[in-house]
Amino acid sequence: SFPTRRSSDLRIYRDDWRGRVDVMISIETNADEIAADFNTLAATLESTVVNDGIEPFLKSVQVESKRHHRFHARTGKLTRSVKISADNDGGSIYIDDASAPYGKYIHDGTRRWSADPFVQSAYESKQRDLDVAVDRALDNAITKAGL
Repeated sequence: SFPTRRSSDLRIYRDDWRGRVDVMISIETNADEIAADFNTLAATLESTVVNDGIEPFLKSVQVESKRHHRFHARTGKLTRSVKISADNDGGSIYIDDASAPYGKYIHDGTRRWSADPFVQSAYESKQRDLDVAVDRALDNAITKAGL
């Protein structure tokens, strides 16, 4: 007869009179704990990616757009009007029309004024950082969930 199976127990039995070798393995897992860890991951994943990945990325784009532009900042109003917003679904960076209504004309240009897409340029220069930031945030979320 075979002994009782235990978690991660590998035993080999040889029965000489029958000329055969029986190999049995028993692996027991705690599926409930694993499911709970995945539920924790699902519950915190979006907020962790936004808070630890997307929001810091947007802040770096905001700083970059305020530093590198072609327009002459007389009052600083336009550079202060570059805002970010983040929620559970992601985030955005934009020029606040309320504080600098002329910002979109400088950024996108007009027939008489060539465009200075300083926010778009900052985003493009930092785009690789977004991948790194989101990867790091995903790793943090997985670690927090205990996986």
